[in-house]
Amino acid sequence: MFAALLVGGGCEEPQVKPLNPLPPLSASAPADTFQRIVLDIRRAVLKDSNSTSAKIISATAVGQPTVESTVEISDKFLPSKVAGEPDRATITVITRSSVTTVKTDDEEDEKDSKQPEKSTDERREELKNKLGDAASENLVEALSKRPTGAPGQGDAFTIDNQQTREFNLTHRAGRWELENPPEKSSEPLLDYAFQYALKRQ
Repeated sequence: MFAALLVGGGCEEPQVKPLNPLPPLSASAPADTFQRIVLDIRRAVLKDSNSTSAKIISATAVGQPTVESTVEISDKFLPSKVAGEPDRATITVITRSSVTTVKTDDEEDEKDSKQPEKSTDERREELKNKLGDAASENLVEALSKRPTGAPGQGDAFTIDNQQTREFNLTHRAGRWELENPPEKSSEPLLDYAFQYALKRQ
């Protein structure tokens, strides 16, 4: 009898009750996804998804510039107020950099020997090599244009710089898209962070 039921000999096929359809995504889904993106970007840049800022100090050898940077990340979700228009959002990254350097013996020797002062382009390339990725393009530009013997306390002097970058995102077809991505050459960390976060949404 049991075998007859399995093969269904002469019986009608059993009716399979369809599964209940999944509930539609709530209106807050884009906001939730955006917050996950923000957390991933904070984790990649600040090393802590629960933090909104972090301080980075790059100490080098004696006579080399010391870079101290504070990075702040804020976000804003902008829900659409017009039917059919996409939700939008912004992520703002503020970098405050401070470079303290000490005039080296080489600089003093160069001044004493009356050798021609390095050009701005030469100083810019030299600073890029010394500071690495810790300094922004604006900071390198400011340092490269400083005159020899810039005023400061003793032989040390500090130059401060602030850079604000606002990134705009739009929610289309269930995913967030970045409208103005970071520059890969000058902002490699931000470029990586956004690519990583957007792929994981």
